[in-house]
Amino acid sequence: MLKLECGKIGIISDTHGDVAAWRKAVELFSGCGAIFHAGDVLMHNYDGAFVTDSLANEINVCSCEVFAAMGNCDRFSDQELLLPVLQPFVSVDWNGRIVAMAHGNNPALLRRDAANAGASLVISGHTHVAKIERFGDVIFVNPGSASRPLGTQPASVAVADSAGISILTLDGKHLFDETWI
Repeated sequence: MLKLECGKIGIISDTHGDVAAWRKAVELFSGCGAIFHAGDVLMHNYDGAFVTDSLANEINVCSCEVFAAMGNCDRFSDQELLLPVLQPFVSVDWNGRIVAMAHGNNPALLRRDAANAGASLVISGHTHVAKIERFGDVIFVNPGSASRPLGTQPASVAVADSAGISILTLDGKHLFDETWI
C-alpha cells in the first residue's frame, strides 16, 4: 500500500470539468501534500465527447500528488488526458491512517472494500451533497460537489489534517467539522 506522509490532504469530488472550481479548491488546499478526487473529474457531452480538456491540464500540473477515483460520469478515455490513474477504489496509508476512496455510486461495495482495507477515513462523492458521518472509529466524508451542488448547500470541498476533517465552501467558510477520536 502506498504510504503518504504529509500534514494535510485536500478532498474534492464532482468537478465535472469546472476549471474555476478546481482553482478555488487548490487555493483552499494550500499546504496540502496530496489531493484526493472522488470522481466525476472531467466533462462530457451526452454523446461522450469531451467538452474541454482544460481541467485535465490543470490537474496534470498540480504541485502535489493527486489520487483520483473513477466516477460514473468518467470515461476510460479520460485516462489519455489525466496523469493520475482513475481507479475504482483507492487505498492509501496517510500518516498511519488508512484512507479509502471510491466515487460512491455503489455504497455497499465501498463500505465492504473500506472495511477490508481497515480504513479510518472513507471518501466518496456522487451525491453532490456534503456530509460527514462517523460509524465507530471510521469517518465517512463526502465533500459535496465543487461545481454542481445539490439542495441548498453551496459548492464545497474538504480538508483533513491531524486534528480532523472540515468541509468548506469554495469561499473558505466551514460547513461541517469532525475530529479524530
